[in-house]
Amino acid sequence: MNLISFTNRVYSPHISLVKATEQDCYNYKCVLQENLRRIVLPVDVIFCKNLNCCCLKHKQLINAYANDIISACHSAADAAVPHISNRQECSCIPGWTEHVKPLREKSMFWHNLWMECGRSKAGVVAESVRRSRAAYH
Repeated sequence: MNLISFTNRVYSPHISLVKATEQDCYNYKCVLQENLRRIVLPVDVIFCKNLNCCCLKHKQLINAYANDIISACHSAADAAVPHISNRQECSCIPGWTEHVKPLREKSMFWHNLWMECGRSKAGVVAESVRRSRAAYH
């Protein structure tokens, strides 16, 4: 049997649109415009008259053009928008408060009531405990 070794988790910073201010957005637009100005437009593809063009060179030029636009957006965001690490400092789980917490509270209510009623395996209270627990989980 082979042993699998685990390495420490690597946390890489990524952009945070939530932390971006209006000034950050303005800076992003300026940097993006400058990056887009540097991209060379594939003139051969634009002036191609064939509507059913299957030229491999044209496809490669279009793909390179699209990749240049994406790279310009990424580099502008890296330069202008604040970054955060994906390391979880707190144990906040997105959606917990809105979706899961009410189901948990309902499940806890029925569980406590079931305990006070003597933990019966059948009946309305026992069925409510099962349904609320299943909904919560």
